[in-house]
Amino acid sequence: MLKGNTISVCVNNRWYQPPSCHKICSPLNSTSVDISCSYHGKTVSCSERILPGTQATLACKSSYKLPLTNDPAYRELTCLDDGLWDRRLFRCLPECGTSIPHGNTLIVNGFAARTGIFPWHVGIYAKENTDRYQQICGGTLINNNLVVSAAHCFYDEVYNKLYNESQYAVAAGKHYRDWNAREKYAQKSLVESIQAGGRYQGARGNFANDIALLKLKTPFELTTLVRPVCVDWDNTHEREQLQVGHSGKVVGWGKDIKGESTKSLQEIDMPFVPYDQCLSVVPQDFRGYLTSDKFCAGYLNGSSVCDGDSGGGLCFEKDGIWYLRGIVSVSPENKGTCDYNSYVGFTSISHFRDWIREAYVNA
Repeated sequence: MLKGNTISVCVNNRWYQPPSCHKICSPLNSTSVDISCSYHGKTVSCSERILPGTQATLACKSSYKLPLTNDPAYRELTCLDDGLWDRRLFRCLPECGTSIPHGNTLIVNGFAARTGIFPWHVGIYAKENTDRYQQICGGTLINNNLVVSAAHCFYDEVYNKLYNESQYAVAAGKHYRDWNAREKYAQKSLVESIQAGGRYQGARGNFANDIALLKLKTPFELTTLVRPVCVDWDNTHEREQLQVGHSGKVVGWGKDIKGESTKSLQEIDMPFVPYDQCLSVVPQDFRGYLTSDKFCAGYLNGSSVCDGDSGGGLCFEKDGIWYLRGIVSVSPENKGTCDYNSYVGFTSISHFRDWIREAYVNA
């Protein structure tokens, strides 16, 4: 950057007040950090030319937290004479797994889900025409731009491949199923990419690897009503949560007992079921779908998930924090519709943990 007069005069064989060039630091921009800059005590822009000596004060945006330390020195950057910042700008991590404890007052024989209780749940919508979308599945937000769902929601069984991502959109912060419902805090995004887990082959592969990661074109702004669930990266609580006597929750807009899609979000408790018990109860022609990456949960009393709930997350709570354990994948049919008196097969998150972590880090 040129500093001083742009014109200099040569007097007595010397240039009078010649300008000088200074290296400048790169602009600071972040979706997770609030940044304010000052130069010699005066507020300046952080996104334009930044002179050496400029100080940047950092703070995590709402619904984010510091990744490593609470050391106050960690929250300041200084532009040095060599045009470099004295340390790298960190990225704050999304606060995950927390919800509004007392939301406002749906899944067969479920209960009305209160607004804000499950801020990580998203609706997956398929494009019908230019301005109309139809809800087809559910999903779970694990980052501001990354959603976990079921691969079968996006798979063309005829041509054995994923449909194009341009056919889908994702909505968060919604209570009502209708894409066009007026909801003040809802956020929407088109899908940038869809990646299926493992070597997913649909029905001919018995729905093994039935998991998909959706990257959003427009990252969501994290709020109290839109925030990710936690992924138990070290499997710290899995053994405790996935055992007899423990229940998780699933939410969605799936069909009710009348076969009609619910208009507002439903929630249901889904207790963990041991594999042997599950295998002994489900129909014989369904057992092949309980592949090694699945576990069972649910009831035999008419309360279950159904069409439209696929891809939704089964989440378990520990000390006020919710963790994603499974994805609604497969369930037996009865007379061409959901069998409300059977267990459900969930794709295990821990089975795909490393794959999910790689996408999470690179998102």
